Amino acid sequence: MCDPTIAMTAASTALSLYAQQQNTDVQTEHQNNLMIQRQQEMEANQILANRAASNEQSQINKQVIEKQIETSQTMTENSIEAAKARAAQIVASGESGVSGKSVDHLLADLAAKEARFEDSVRQNQEGFARNAEDRKDTVEAKRQGRIASVQPYIPKPIAGPDWAGAVMKVGGAGIRYWESKQNK
Repeated sequence: MCDPTIAMTAASTALSLYAQQQNTDVQTEHQNNLMIQRQQEMEANQILANRAASNEQSQINKQVIEKQIETSQTMTENSIEAAKARAAQIVASGESGVSGKSVDHLLADLAAKEARFEDSVRQNQEGFARNAEDRKDTVEAKRQGRIASVQPYIPKPIAGPDWAGAVMKVGGAGIRYWESKQNK
């Protein structure tokens, strides 16, 4: 016949193990839900970061195109004005009867001014383009930083049922019962 103390210890230990397993299952399910939620958050964040970066990149590209058009128009207007100035100088020189090196120097000076202005406009355009590339790099870094800011959920270790403790508890009750029988 089994000692009631051993039976009670075994029963309470079994209930404790069952409760521990239930707790482990609940914690595991909770952590799985947290992982799923975080994954969904990461996916949504990446979509939004990509969309925002794409919009910013598009705006920068539009600005570059607008600047190229503006540069082209400025250079065309400058060429027209320079051609008018050369033509006016040639006409004025011809009407006044001036010719030779002085007219050639004057025309060369007008051509040099036109070239300097066009070079300045071109350098301005190139600087704007470099700045636009730097801004695009910044947008990309911001996109990557935004994506990296939401990290995956890493589950924490969950303690399962204490099987060793249960064996020790029931075994200890058995040893005490056996010792009590030996002492009689």
